[in-house]
Amino acid sequence: MEKASSDSRVLSGHIQKVIEPSLKTTTAPATKRLASLDFYRGLVMVLLMVESAGLYNHLVSKFSPTSFGYLIAIQFTHAPWHGLHFWDLIQPAFMFIAGTAMAFSLSKQNAMGRPWNVQSLHALKRSGWLFFWGVFIY
Repeated sequence: MEKASSDSRVLSGHIQKVIEPSLKTTTAPATKRLASLDFYRGLVMVLLMVESAGLYNHLVSKFSPTSFGYLIAIQFTHAPWHGLHFWDLIQPAFMFIAGTAMAFSLSKQNAMGRPWNVQSLHALKRSGWLFFWGVFIY
């Protein structure tokens, strides 16, 4: 009788090869999120929601133009160019957030061994969906 190799089993006098399941997985390791980026994203979203609700204009109308409260409240309004206001930094903040998140995403995808064309297709699909929802909601 034949002797079974280390990767074979003897069942009823027959040698049967054991097929080991692949241990290699394509899933990403546990996600490590950058808490400061998540906090910054959340802060910008809250500022946008408060502006959309009209709270900043309400606050501006409640203070006299010479008060400290007015000086703070006016920073959150859109104004003709008379200098830089805090609100003028919201769009650049989103660009910073998107660029930082993209760097982390591409690094993770490279570590997973995804080719460039798959990464590009993913970015194009996501951009398309964001554009669609932006137009649809508007």
